[in-house]
Amino acid sequence: EAKQNTAFAETERVRLAAEKATAEAKALELRKADLDAYEQSLIEIAQDLEEREAALRPDKTAADLIWLPDADTEVDEKGKLRPRKKEPYLAENDKRLPPGERELARQNRLRREVAEAESAASRTNMVSALEKSCREAEAADRPLTAAYVRAALKSLYPDWSPSPQKKEETK
Repeated sequence: EAKQNTAFAETERVRLAAEKATAEAKALELRKADLDAYEQSLIEIAQDLEEREAALRPDKTAADLIWLPDADTEVDEKGKLRPRKKEPYLAENDKRLPPGERELARQNRLRREVAEAESAASRTNMVSALEKSCREAEAADRPLTAAYVRAALKSLYPDWSPSPQKKEETK
């Protein structure tokens, strides 16, 4: 009889656990249904708002679309379309920024331009000096020295190619 009681109690526990799991599954299904209904109502509200916004601005007619240039083109004095000149964004011209930040942006831009110019001048000076020594080595019939200087130039500046002066002199 004790075995029957324990078996009955075990069966009862399993039945209660199954009922609990079933109830939790139903609760989750109800929550999911509520979330789906809420999501659908949000979608309907968004569509309604889009329709209201569209009603505020009338659609363009075909004639309007024919004569209106897009963002990258403009109409000149003769009525012809031409590409619009795009001005690069400069923080120094942005009126939304405080004057101090605009001035700082202008100074940074000028520093950057000066540094780029100095870098280009430095490269030009170095390359021209090495090209000159290469031409002198070729003129003095020292091909190994000329090859070494060319290799040094290529290692310093991988995009280097002989200048037109050198090609004219070698012809």
